[in-house]
Parts: sequence; structure tokens; C-alpha cells
Amino acid sequence: MKQKLDCSELKVKFVKHEEEILALFPTEKWTNFNNNITCYARVGQHGEASRELLNCKRAKPSEYYPLLKELRGIYENPVFDNKIFILKII
Repeated sequence: MKQKLDCSELKVKFVKHEEEILALFPTEKWTNFNNNITCYARVGQHGEASRELLNCKRAKPSEYYPLLKELRGIYENPVFDNKIFILKII
């Protein structure tokens, strides 16, 4: 019998900060001790970011496509506990 996949939406905003493209997850707190959010970058991968970065210039699709492709390989793949996150670009 196949297990049912658990699908959740994960909001992501792609911004350009100091010539680097960042994926910001505004609904995903990094810790419970502050108001910072989770971010993802090609160098360094997952990390903590200030919510102020959400105000940075929005990245163009041609700029963030490689990062989006990388994130889809991580989140839209049911490897962990049959859970899939569908990325929603905001």
C-alpha cells in the first residue's frame, strides 16, 4: 500500500542583496528567540536572515532560476517522511 504524501505550500521571495541572489522564506522563523527568518543562498545554503532583507530589490526570474531549481530539488522531493513542499514565489 502506498503512503499518502503530505504536501504543504512554502512561500519564497527571491531578492538581490549585494550582488547575491537570496531565497527568503518569510513564514519560516529561523529560531524562536528572535524575529529572523530562514534564507537560502548558493554559498552557505540555509541560514538566518533579517526580515529587513525582504525589502531588497526583487530578483528577476533569469537571476533566480538556478537557485529555484536547486530549491525544488530539496523541497519538492518526498525524501523525508513523505513530505513535499510546493514552492510559491511571492
